[in-house]
Amino acid sequence: MKSSLSIVLALELGFAIWLSSTTCMLRTAFMHAARALHEHPSPETLAEFKHQQFLSSITPFIFGTCVFAVLAGATLGMAALRHYFSARQSSRVVELPQPQPTPSEQPQA
Repeated sequence: MKSSLSIVLALELGFAIWLSSTTCMLRTAFMHAARALHEHPSPETLAEFKHQQFLSSITPFIFGTCVFAVLAGATLGMAALRHYFSARQSSRVVELPQPQPTPSEQPQA
């Protein structure tokens, strides 16, 4: 079971990496900073552009991390529930009722 869980988690991680690498998230703040740098080049607009560029570059990483966290959380939750119910079912011991002695079988004092 652990190997199949590892395989599923690896597939989910691959999916999250693929999804975050294929998405293009152009933020409006980045576009405004790029336009301001193009129209009025100055150290302030360059600093704002670099700041917005950094934020735009980490956004896909954060998105992929969130996707993986949701997928892995659901998978691990289902695995934990499956383990709990299988352990609960295997620990269930059926006790047979003890036969009661009949009055003729009871020792007489």
